[in-house]
Amino acid sequence: MQDDDLINEIHDRMGSLDVHRGYLLDQVADVERALKRYERALKALGDPAYATEPKQVKPNTHAAQRSAQQKASAMKSMARSDTWPHLREAIIAYAHEHEEFRQVDFRDGYDITSSKSSTAFNLLREENVLRISRVDGNSKFYRLTKEALDAN
Repeated sequence: MQDDDLINEIHDRMGSLDVHRGYLLDQVADVERALKRYERALKALGDPAYATEPKQVKPNTHAAQRSAQQKASAMKSMARSDTWPHLREAIIAYAHEHEEFRQVDFRDGYDITSSKSSTAFNLLREENVLRISRVDGNSKFYRLTKEALDAN
């Protein structure tokens, strides 16, 4: 019998301690919420102790690498294609006729996608035939390089 009484007493004590723990946890939660409110208020008032530094955003290097690889692949396939010599000559002829022009100006007169013209213009820039003369918003204006003008 004594063991049963002792077990019951321990259970009662554990129950009261569990209730007390719940009360204390509620108190801690209330205190933490109040502290967070005060910290936000100090931060809003400009207290240097609560000023946070802006987060530094990491550049997405994988996307840049993937994009560079796709661009290089597109340029290689364009340079190997049968249409490249004709397209190259058409762009150079257009550049001779116009002192300064945009890709979209060239595309309007020829049946070519923006992707192919972009790749072709990049190839001609790498060959030092075209250069970007100026940028106006999203529009890039191209000209023949001095070397390309002297060659013809």
